[in-house]
Amino acid sequence: MEYSEEELLELLNQVIHKNVSYESTSVTYEKAQVLMDGILYHVEECFTEKEKLWTKTTPLEVLYHQGIEMTKEKVYQAKEIYLKVLEDFQDYHVRNYRDTVVKGMPGFFVRYDLIYEPQNHILTLDYPVLFPTQEKRGVDLILDYMENIQIEKEFLEHFPPEAVMQVLEETVRDYKNNYMDNITYAVLRQALFCMIAGKSVEALQITEGDKEEVQEFFLEDGKEKGIFKAVKLLEIMEQRMSLKEGYFTSYAPEFYFRLLS
Repeated sequence: MEYSEEELLELLNQVIHKNVSYESTSVTYEKAQVLMDGILYHVEECFTEKEKLWTKTTPLEVLYHQGIEMTKEKVYQAKEIYLKVLEDFQDYHVRNYRDTVVKGMPGFFVRYDLIYEPQNHILTLDYPVLFPTQEKRGVDLILDYMENIQIEKEFLEHFPPEAVMQVLEETVRDYKNNYMDNITYAVLRQALFCMIAGKSVEALQITEGDKEEVQEFFLEDGKEKGIFKAVKLLEIMEQRMSLKEGYFTSYAPEFYFRLLS
């Protein structure tokens, strides 16, 4: 949907007069750009939903206020997920994971500006999830991030914390301070190694001989067949652990490329 410049400027003027304690003439060009971006963020929320919330004649102001309500609802959803994640949260002594999820995330809910700058997600999210969504911003990014954190937390809870920490210790020296990768990836990789070698997945323990067996499992495969094998293994794991269908199998191509590294 296209918006006329007149409609946008009128809505910007309303936002300034209703929500800013100074005249529009005193608003800097940079501040006006930020406010306009925030207006468009809310309007575009109406177009991201499956249900059509607009017609060609829907006034821009109506879309804007609908978008605000939708954004507000996403903030509630993100906070609800966050509180669930905190229940029995295990950081495995990984500082980056703990600092990002436990210490950093509350800052979003305290500082998020629904009116003036909804497009700003505030946090750097230094701990990576398996599927970072760089194209998203604002609460859309935070909600997506927290949904992924919850899925990955549920996966990690299938393993004894001591087993997870042993994998991390074998992966990075002084992992507590230096591990900057995704924890789930390291555990998932080890779990698949155990599946291929016929070992207990929950124990997450493999030998050098098991690693050789994994190498042989993919040795004769080209890229396409190797990824196909990885998909099948991940499908089995998702089913056995009742994980979200498709979340981990979608990671198969990158997993395959990193598998033998």
